[in-house]
Formats: sequence, C-alpha cells, structure tokens
Amino acid sequence: MSTNNRPAIGLALAAVAMVILGFAATAADAGSISYVKITGDADCGISADNTYTHKLDFGTGTPGALINGVQFDAYNAAANGTLNFNREVSSGYLYDHAGNADHNVSGGLADLLTDMYYNGDNAIDGTTTWTLSGLTAGYTYHTRIYTRQWAANNQRTVIFEFDPDGAGPISDATETINEDDATTVGMPNDNDAYYINYEFTAVAGEDLVITVTQDLFNQSWHLYGLTNQEFATLLASFPNPEDGATDVSRDTTLSWTPGISAATHDIYLGTSRDDVSAATVANPLGVLVSHGQTADSYDPGRLKLGQTYYWRVDEVNGAPDYTVFPGNVWSFTVEPYAYAVQNIIATSNGVSEAGAGPENTVNGSGLNAADQHSTESTDMWLAGAPADTALSIQYEFERVLRLHQMLVWNYNVQFEKILGFGLKNVTVEHSTDGTGWTALGDVELAQATTTDTYTANTTIDLAGVAAKYVRLTVNSGWGTMGQYGLSEVRFLHVPAFARQPQPASGTTNVHPATTLRWRPGREAEQHNVYVSTDEQAVIDGTAAAETVSQPSYDAALELGHTYYWKVDEINDVEEPAVWSSEVWTFSVAESIVVDDFETYNDTNNHIYDTWLDGWVNDTGSTVGYLNAPFAETTLAHSGKQSMPLAYENTNGATTSEAERSFDEPQDWSGYGIQSLSLVFFGAPANSGGQLYVKINGTKVSYGGSAEDLKIAAWIPWAIDLTGLNVRNVTTLTIGIEGAGASGMLLIDNIRVYPYASELIEPVQPDDASLVAYYPLDGDASDAAGGHHGTISGTPDFVPGFEGQALDLASNATVPQYVSVPYSADFAMNSFTVAAWINANDLDALRAILGTRFNSDNTFDVKVEATRVHGDIGDGSVWLNTSVDIDAAHGGVVGLNEWHHIAYAVDDATDTAGLYLDGVLSATVAFSGTPLFMKPDQELRIGNCSGTEYMNGRIDEVRIYNRALSMAEVAGLVDRPGPIYKGF
Repeated sequence: MSTNNRPAIGLALAAVAMVILGFAATAADAGSISYVKITGDADCGISADNTYTHKLDFGTGTPGALINGVQFDAYNAAANGTLNFNREVSSGYLYDHAGNADHNVSGGLADLLTDMYYNGDNAIDGTTTWTLSGLTAGYTYHTRIYTRQWAANNQRTVIFEFDPDGAGPISDATETINEDDATTVGMPNDNDAYYINYEFTAVAGEDLVITVTQDLFNQSWHLYGLTNQEFATLLASFPNPEDGATDVSRDTTLSWTPGISAATHDIYLGTSRDDVSAATVANPLGVLVSHGQTADSYDPGRLKLGQTYYWRVDEVNGAPDYTVFPGNVWSFTVEPYAYAVQNIIATSNGVSEAGAGPENTVNGSGLNAADQHSTESTDMWLAGAPADTALSIQYEFERVLRLHQMLVWNYNVQFEKILGFGLKNVTVEHSTDGTGWTALGDVELAQATTTDTYTANTTIDLAGVAAKYVRLTVNSGWGTMGQYGLSEVRFLHVPAFARQPQPASGTTNVHPATTLRWRPGREAEQHNVYVSTDEQAVIDGTAAAETVSQPSYDAALELGHTYYWKVDEINDVEEPAVWSSEVWTFSVAESIVVDDFETYNDTNNHIYDTWLDGWVNDTGSTVGYLNAPFAETTLAHSGKQSMPLAYENTNGATTSEAERSFDEPQDWSGYGIQSLSLVFFGAPANSGGQLYVKINGTKVSYGGSAEDLKIAAWIPWAIDLTGLNVRNVTTLTIGIEGAGASGMLLIDNIRVYPYASELIEPVQPDDASLVAYYPLDGDASDAAGGHHGTISGTPDFVPGFEGQALDLASNATVPQYVSVPYSADFAMNSFTVAAWINANDLDALRAILGTRFNSDNTFDVKVEATRVHGDIGDGSVWLNTSVDIDAAHGGVVGLNEWHHIAYAVDDATDTAGLYLDGVLSATVAFSGTPLFMKPDQELRIGNCSGTEYMNGRIDEVRIYNRALSMAEVAGLVDRPGPIYKGF
C-alpha cells in the first residue's frame, strides 16, 4: 500500500505503545487487586523514566487539569462525571499533600486533584467512572490509582470496581478474567496515601471500566493520578477451551493466542498435571505431543469421555536465541458419557402425603452438593396405594431420550429400618408416547441407610432404550405398613441427538458466511441438515435436506433472512436409527460492512493511508483532516467516526478521488446482495460537482441532484450492482468530478445490502389530509380550516421563508406564542407536523409546537444547541421521549438561517421520524397508541411546555392527519429529485 506522506500541520497527538520485550513473567489469568501504603518519595512519584500507554496526571498549580470539560482543582465538588481517555501520553509526577512529609513530593494544597466526593454535594453511593480504551487484546496491563484519605476516619471508604471484559455482574471473585473484579478498599485511620494496583489481561473489543463509589455522604477522598502500563505478553494466552472448562467436546481442537514474539510452539498434553508442568523437550515425560509447530492450534484427535486433561504451550523465539517461554498449565474436562436428565415431571396414581408429593423425587430436595440425602420426610415422596390398583410413579421427559441409567435414593427417614416405607421390588417400564408400554424387568431397590450421608445405592441399567416416559410399579416395600416412598431418582441419558448449535438458537446479526456447527449425537454416522426460512417445513421435515459426514454445514445463507434448522443424526445399525434435534433459529445480518471508518486512529492506522487521496493519486482530494484527529469524530452516521473528503477541482484538477484497495478481494455476488450503500453529509458552502463511485474502475454516477451535496444531513445513496462484475472487487473509489467544484463531504457506513436500489421523486402532499395550516402572514389564522389561533404577547411579523413569519422573543415580559384550542379532528393517532424555523439563539430548548398544556403526555417538537427533539405519548404516559436528531446526525442547527423541521408519527408502524431540511435523520420505535391532542389540552406554536419558548422566527406551520412519506416531506421543502431511499 502506498503511504500518504502529507506534511504535518499543527500538533498531532501521538500514542506510544509501550512494549517491554524483556517481560516474561506469568501472564495474568485473572484480574488481581492490591493496595499499598505510600511510605516515601520513591514510592509516591509517577516515574518520569517510564513511558505509560495511558496516563492521567493532574499537574500542578491552580486551577488543575481540564479533562472532558470538567475542571479539576482543589475542593472542586463539580468533578463528578465520566472520564474517557485513550493512548495519549503526557509526562509529569504525582503531586501530593504538603502536610505530611512522609509522603510529600512537592507543592502545596493547590497541587492536589482534590475531592471527587466532597463539600456536601454528593449523596451516598455517588459514583465516578473512568474508561481506559485503546487496549490490545492479550496484553497485560498494570493500572495504578494514586489516592489518599482526607483526615483520620475509619468510616471513610471507597469502593473500586474494575471491569475489564464488558457488561456483567460485579463479583468479588478474581479467579477468572471472565468475571468482573471488585474490591472494597477501606482507608485505615492513619491519614496516609495509597496506591491501588490492578493487573489484568485485555479482552478483545473491551475497555477497562473503573467505577468508584463513595459509600458515605460528605466524606472526602482524593485522587492524585492514574497510570496504566502495558506489557506485551510473551506467553501463550487465552486458551480454547478455557482453563477449567468442563463438558468439552471429545473432538475439540486446542487453540490459543500466541506470544508476541513466538516463532514456534511446543505443546504438552496429558492426564497428569505434574507431568505436563515438569516436561521439557529434553525430558518429554510422554506428554510432548507437538514440537516446533508454527500453527497456533492443535488437533489431539478424539479424547476420552469424562477425562480431565492438562496442557501447556511453550512459546519459542526464532533465531538467534530460540528462547523458550514456558506457558501456564491449563486444564479441561471432556464431556461425560451420560448426562443427568433435566426438567422431569413426576406423577403418581397414589394418594401422597401433604408436602410429600412425587415431585420431591426429581427436584433435588434434600440433596447436598455431595449427593447425600437428608432424613427429613418433607424432602421425600410418600403415598398409599389406590384401591384395587398397584401403586406406581411415572416420570415424563421433555423428549424421547436414549436412557442409560437410573440412580435411586430410597426412602430415608430416621426410623426407616423399622417403618420399611422404602420400595423393595418394582417393575420398570418405558414408553415413547405414554400409551404403549414395554417392560424392562423387575428390580429390587436397596434400602436406605437412614443417615444424612446417604447416597444413591441402586443403579438400574436402562440399556439405552429410547423413551419419553418411565414408570415404576410397586410390587412390594421393605415393610408392611401399606405406604411406600422414595427420596430421589436421577436418570442419565446418552445424547443421541445434535445439540449446542452454533450459532446459538436466537442469535441475530449472523454473518452469511457462517458455517453451521453443532455437538453431534453420540455414535452418529452421518447428519441430515434441514435449513429453511420456512419454520414449519423444517419441523415437518419437508424442507430440503443435505447429508454431511462431519458436524458442520456451509449453508447458502442470504442477508436479511431468518432461518430455521435442525439436524437428524443417523446411525442405521442403532434402534431408532434417526434422532432429530430441536428446531433452532438465527437471523442473518441485514448488511455487510465494507468500511464503517471505526478502526482508523491517529497513530498507526491513518485513514488517509487506506483511502488514498490527492497527495498520492494527483487528484484534487484530501482525505482526513490535516491535524489529529484525522477522522471526523462528531458527525458520524453510526459509530464514532466518519471520513472527511475535501475536494478542490481547481488549478488544473477536474476530479477529486479517494481510493481504497482491498487486501483481500471482496465478493459481492452472493448472499443475495443487490446494492452497495453509503451515506454522505454535505455543507451549504459546497459548490457544484458530480458525485460518483468506481468499482474496479467502473464508474457509477450519483443519480440524485447535485444540490444534495449542499445538505448538512446524512444522505443515503444505494448503488445498483446489477450488471456489474462484483465477484472480485479489489478497488473502491469515491470521487467528485467537474471543473471548479469544491467543498467537503463526510462519508460513512459503506455496506452491501440485499435490497434493490430505489429512487423516488418528491411530491407535494395532498390537501385532503391537511388538518391545519398557519402561513403566519400577519395573523394566526388557519388557512386550511377553522382552527384559528390566538396570539399571546406582542410578537412581530417579519419577512419569513414565504411571505411573513412570526418573530418570537423568549424573554418577553408577556410570553409570546400562539394558542389553538382543542378540536375533535386533533385527536389523531398518526400525524405529521412541519414548520420552517430561524432561531436567534439555542441557549435552551426552543419550542416549535406542542400540545402539552393543561395536561401532559401527548406531543411536542423543539430544538436546542445539540439536537432537534420530539416527544410522543398516548395521553397518559410517554411512549418515547428520545426522538432526536443528535449532533452526529446534523442536529446542530445553525443560527439565523432557515431550516425545515418535520415530525411524522405513524401508529400503524409504531414509528416516529424526524426530518431536517427534507431528509429523514432520525427514526425511533414505540409501543402503544400515540395521541396528538386530547380534549382538555391546547396546541401552542412557539411554546412546548413550561418556559420552553422559541427565540426566533417560525413560518409555514402545517399539521397533517397522517404520517407523510419521505417523498412528501421532501416535496414540502421543494427538494430537487430524485432521491434515494435509505435502508
């Protein structure tokens, strides 16, 4: 790939990745926490000699550091909040309290970052959160928080929660990195400083989130600094199966994340931990199974059922030293031969004692972790036989199973030896349907021991029969009292059917190239796989089936579909020969990302090094900003970044292009793909130009108006791929042509979709659905009907977008707005409101219109500095209060310029959409029946609720009794067509 060697203009912040190649200590398998009292200057300072990949240092003097807009200095009670910082590096030292010479570094009280929880402004359980991002998966990190307690008080504590692996329950356990780690640090009563150490291994795609909770009101705690040092692990890490895993497939493949410098790997595998731990290449002890391999996986072949295995991977450097880094010893246990049956229904034809029903024999009551049963009668079943019929107890399973054994705990009360309530001789029968029964034979059940250490002492061999029901008919008991009982039974089955599907049933957003996999049924010789979008066809077995010899299947999946599938396990020498799995389901993603611009950074993956621009291809383009951050980080259609593309077709240039070459060619010919889609964000200052893309050099021009390049909103463009050769796409180009054209576009969210490109023409909505129309030409009359408004205050009528407009002042002595009384045709469940606005300021929420007066929970739409906002309710409760065009989607509306806002609510689809200047920029869902207005309310123009008044001009207010289409809203603003429908 060519390198974009543009000049550095301004100061670009650079991230420094600290890789200490000499680090060879054991990699952390779990987050570990400790805290250390600072006893002297040497322990206290943040070393200037170490380079930290993350560093938060609050410096000296007054005021302190400004971080994410929050000013940190002495006694700053406003310092609560969330701090997000990445791999930027700064230098400096820890500055500490000058009043204690034992741990003072320098400076006075003003040198502290003081009090995230002080001055009485923070309630109990107030929290602050830090997020460390930019972590490298598999690397070990040492995070250190420098802190101290202010004054001596045993009750002043701080709770630190360290979460390195994403959302999940906080646990005190630190045994595994897969659990969130937490500790409570109590500051002793000695008025001293501490640092809290946290060591963890980064998880792919996750940040470290540190949450600090002050558990007492108006108590103080101080933060001086935070560092995070990165170590590239030289050891094998992230074993698969995970360390300590159970129920591992006997056909598993071992894999791991290799050490940073490993050239080859030595794999040790055996059933003795000691042997695996001690073995070397020179003394293999029979457990060195692979020496000097280059792959980071190993197939051990079929493993023994129920066996626990130990394994180790030694990472070996290449020439010249060939240093060996012995790995940790990991373990896993292979799936058992048979599994306990779950969710059993127990019934009996007998008359059971109160609280001692047959369900007690399968609900685990009375059993401890060692499978020892109590002597409490309420933990057991006891019943008398019905008249003229033998007593029986029946067990029903969720499905037909291949039964292996039945373990029996007989009746076990303290005086059972005297009472003899336990069953002695029983007839065992089985059935697949609960109607036709087959006798397995008569069995004698051992009498219980009458102790609370009693374990199952009868095992019935069920011989692999296929059954959904098992029945025990009592022939005799161990006594003659006429009552019979059991403590517990446990059925074991051999899994003959396919299970554990991958993707798991119910998974969404599955990639269409996904291979379907499953844990095979025991002894299955082949597998019939049914996959279809028709659930009933899969259930009935009428969907097309494919036969495979391995437990995996490459289905021809298409984007945007929900699939149902099952597997029939086949073994013709068994009875039955076919075992069907459950029917599973998954949904394929709606699209495939080509580039969402989220992976680029300002250090080693510049956006302009992937998308080559005029610095390389001699066109008039510039990709990215000249100063970091190089990607756009405020305006993003999805995610956090988009690509700036400046074009300047002057000085001889007639085209401006950004071109990406794919390291691996893209195939867009399958998966039902029909369109390549992207979105672009324009600017009113842009001039001229024809937008186009090139796919492998084949140009496709934008079919919409060139005026779309001037709209400050995300405009979709769906490119029809019909007839294009997209089986082997190696280059994608985005360009603007036309002499003299210049400006800036933002590009985001390049994807392929299974939907056809669709162009629509803007149209004017029909007047039949226009309930009210306020031109605001000198008065507040309704030009569409009789819903005339009354003006409050003395606003002016000034030149508007069309004719005149109402000019409202938000700070008038008498509030300025228009009020309209309720009318029956305002009781709408679907509607659209639209208006032109020209704001003088957006220092607060500025109302366009709403019906939240005399009662609440209906409707409003308004604008403020960072968003256009709507609410919708049903008249009693809010259905959605987050209908927002945010800053990322163009919701920062310019002052003293006209913008069109439309808000469409559709009861039929349970959606609400906000349009900015004729472009649909936000859509949300709700549940319930929306209501525009109810009888006790009034509609206001220029006021939504309370003190939310417009400061500026409003013009051309329209209210429709249905949700207008995208084409109709575009028609309201006279947007030139055609326009593309987004996906």
